[in-house]
Amino acid sequence: MKRIAFLFGIGLLALAFLVTGAELAARTILSAQHSPQGGGGDVFMSTRLVWRTVAPHSYLLLLNSAAWPVAQHLLALPAWILFGVPGLTLAIGFRTRDTEDLADQQDQAYQDDLYLFDELALAAQKEGYDGIQDDRDPSNLADIVPAGDHYAQDPVEAELMAERDFLLEPSKPPHRPD
Repeated sequence: MKRIAFLFGIGLLALAFLVTGAELAARTILSAQHSPQGGGGDVFMSTRLVWRTVAPHSYLLLLNSAAWPVAQHLLALPAWILFGVPGLTLAIGFRTRDTEDLADQQDQAYQDDLYLFDELALAAQKEGYDGIQDDRDPSNLADIVPAGDHYAQDPVEAELMAERDFLLEPSKPPHRPD
């Protein structure tokens, strides 16, 4: 129910923006007709004047209906106030507060962070890690690949090899004949 009232308030706010556009259209129509009513020069146009200018047929239907005695007092207000104030009141009054949801999400994130190490350790045990060997300093020498052995199997052909590797070989002073 709270969500429906909030959405109804948002709808009324949207309607307030639409009738503001209708008020601008009514001002344009009245200024083009040079109406003696002076609707174009007023700061606030009543809903009655806007409705009568923009949609005169539906205004006449309301004028001849039984709802006219109640509606005539409301239609004296500007349309954006008539729809905007109740819309704003409903939208603010029935909005959902996300503070509880945000606190719950933060608590869940903290719990996830706390139990992340336990979950990773359990996953490693399922994959066969028993936790006995020290994985920072491997004791199995077969796991260590010396750089010399690794690069000894060079796929580069002999004629393409450089005469000297300036990065890996130590520099030697040039030999001087005495």
